[in-house]
Amino acid sequence: MTTYLNIYDLDEEGLNIKTFDQDEEWYDYIFANRKGKPDSFSNYDVIIGPIANDTLYDTWGMLTSGVLDKATSLKCLKIGNVYHQIVIKSEKALSSLHFIEATVIDPSSVQEYKEAVAKEEEEFQQEFARIVGD
Repeated sequence: MTTYLNIYDLDEEGLNIKTFDQDEEWYDYIFANRKGKPDSFSNYDVIIGPIANDTLYDTWGMLTSGVLDKATSLKCLKIGNVYHQIVIKSEKALSSLHFIEATVIDPSSVQEYKEAVAKEEEEFQQEFARIVGD
């Protein structure tokens, strides 16, 4: 199987962009999305912010289910490395996104990435269990 890395450029000129940090506003946005509430940032063309780590690692649905209080959930969402995502929310933003190139990632690098993710997952689970257990 061949793995590709696709590289794009986003021309931000004229776009309404919302940038999140790992804070309560970000948590509230995640929580609202997961509960199917209306998008309070629907007027933005682009949302940039951290990827909620419970989409990367197994948290058994605890972070936005109400099982944990908001402060504990937010603390858990901050565990580990911070990876960012860019969400294209409008046709205007989509037309500002330009493909640059696709490169092949060699199989040995893919294996190294998988091993790194497995290590991160283990570290995440240990810290998650510690925080939830406190």
